Amino acid sequence: MTKEKFKLLQEKISNIIKIDQDNLEQDIIKTLEIIKILTEIYFKELRALRDLEDKYNKLFKEKYHNYRWNSEEALSYNEIINIYLKGDNDLVELNVSKREIELQIDEIQKHLETLKSKQWAIKDYISWRKFMSGD
Repeated sequence: MTKEKFKLLQEKISNIIKIDQDNLEQDIIKTLEIIKILTEIYFKELRALRDLEDKYNKLFKEKYHNYRWNSEEALSYNEIINIYLKGDNDLVELNVSKREIELQIDEIQKHLETLKSKQWAIKDYISWRKFMSGD
């Protein structure tokens, strides 16, 4: 998911987190819709993260093999890792992308937890209103 789309989603979630006492039924529906959307995005991002990790691991192995066997001098495992692979632009770029996806996944999880808490708050609010009205 692009940063722009993610930012728009965060703004939408910020507006939905508040309970609308006047339009409780509509608020419940909006909350459920956002939970559905977030859950779909969550699993899509998890798949993207898994694919990115697979790509990183494959590239890491290829580059390690290349440095290990095609270098003019004999390099130790630590030299290859610390000198060549940690500074490899392709691997660094994949690592940055991986961290960005992980951050998005963490935020989505927190939003889902918040929305689930809201569902309980709505349930409690409805129960309280029934109690106050004598039902």
